[in-house]
Amino acid sequence: MNEAPPAETFSSRPPLDEAGAGPRWIVVAFFLQAAAGVASLRVLVLAAAGLVLAEGVGGVLSPPVWDTTINAEARSLEPSSLWRQFEESWSQQVGLPRSIATPLAASPLLTKSDLWSIAAGVWRLVVWGLFGSAIALVAASHMAFADRPTLTTAMRHAAAQWSSLVAGPTVLLTLAGVGATIVWLAGYVSRVELLGWPIALLWPVVGLVALASGLCLIAAVAGAPFFWAAWAVDRADGFDAVSTGVAYLYQRPLRLAAYSLQAMAVGAAAGVLVAGVAGVVLAACEVWFAGLNQGAGASTPASIASFWYDLLASAPAVFHAAYFWFAAVGVYLLMRRDIDEKQCDEIYVEGNSPSPDAA
Repeated sequence: MNEAPPAETFSSRPPLDEAGAGPRWIVVAFFLQAAAGVASLRVLVLAAAGLVLAEGVGGVLSPPVWDTTINAEARSLEPSSLWRQFEESWSQQVGLPRSIATPLAASPLLTKSDLWSIAAGVWRLVVWGLFGSAIALVAASHMAFADRPTLTTAMRHAAAQWSSLVAGPTVLLTLAGVGATIVWLAGYVSRVELLGWPIALLWPVVGLVALASGLCLIAAVAGAPFFWAAWAVDRADGFDAVSTGVAYLYQRPLRLAAYSLQAMAVGAAAGVLVAGVAGVVLAACEVWFAGLNQGAGASTPASIASFWYDLLASAPAVFHAAYFWFAAVGVYLLMRRDIDEKQCDEIYVEGNSPSPDAA
């Protein structure tokens, strides 16, 4: 008989999803815990660094698809603007995966702009493969009530597995691109005859290729957070993480949708709060700038003030970039609980893993 893992491997506190009341799939409190975890300097630094690198360089290669500045609506405290702010915050929830996937869904014609878009998508995937994995590692410890790793420790572990973590989504996106290219080529030569039969008669085969390509794209976009969450929680290697992520994605799609919608709702509401606070602070800063710019020799102080102003304006985007990984880890823990029947606070802890020789 196998012995139980050492007690220090697990948290002494019950996971939030089991501590609350209500149906098993209602886990709003779980994602509130995730949103609270974003308020950490190490997390915000990682998210800000990833955002600057991903959108700074990626935005030069192709037009950005994720707004990284504060919405002007957030400056208004009118109740009528709250819903518009919530909608804006909700759209930000899918900004990060869209920033990776949209450029890679380029036309098979591969024009110059398409090539730049592909380069931008690859760059964003590379950046978030490092910084996103580090944030996911911190998120896994936070969600399991364990001691969170330091910023340098998280970056070191993420860098050690970086190539493997990036390879999984890249393979799926490449397969999706190859399938799309085959479908396009089939349409281009549809009037050509092969052995006396028009190639257009092979539409069922083309349809299957298109279906396979679409499934790979969905798995890459919707499953990518799972890939990195699986590594952060269980320390699975890159391709095991991909296998687990795809399996979770397609085994319980309705449960996955329920968890994801709750995570996005919590993130959108928290994003409205962050944007509102940042908007009020920015309004106060503008009053300060008005006096600063009227002073003599104010060019140097004004440039410094402008830096801090831009930093505050990007606060909502930094929050969403960080919360995305916390929510991904939370959804992964819940799906693993439902499918593999593992407790949500059961995570891999460096140096505390069960001995393989335990009998």
